[in-house]
Amino acid sequence: MIFLLALLLLQPAYGDNKALSEQIKGQAGKTMVITLEANHTTGYHWELAAPLNEKIIKLERSVYNRPKKRIFVGAGGSEEWIFNALKAGQAKISFKYVRPWEKGIPPVRTRNFTVSIEGEKKRR
Repeated sequence: MIFLLALLLLQPAYGDNKALSEQIKGQAGKTMVITLEANHTTGYHWELAAPLNEKIIKLERSVYNRPKKRIFVGAGGSEEWIFNALKAGQAKISFKYVRPWEKGIPPVRTRNFTVSIEGEKKRR
């Protein structure tokens, strides 16, 4: 029984490899945040799966947030990816959930976003 529990704990945090797509709207000159569930204790983390269109959006930083309450050892948290919306247009942001040292292995999860950036609003 302990062996079975150990096997379950060693499984990736997110077992499906289905790509989820989502639409996001932003405004030029503003910051956008994408939050993804993650569990760094498993060795997995989110990475950009493709280069960004840096004429439209630029990555400012990413941060891992541990759970606020420690329910149990190894509890998952989230990653916040902060982007600057530079100018009006559309861009794609693709993420993959991987262990960085495992080369040639498909990601256990992917997320894809289509970002529509509107122009800066004029002040009155």
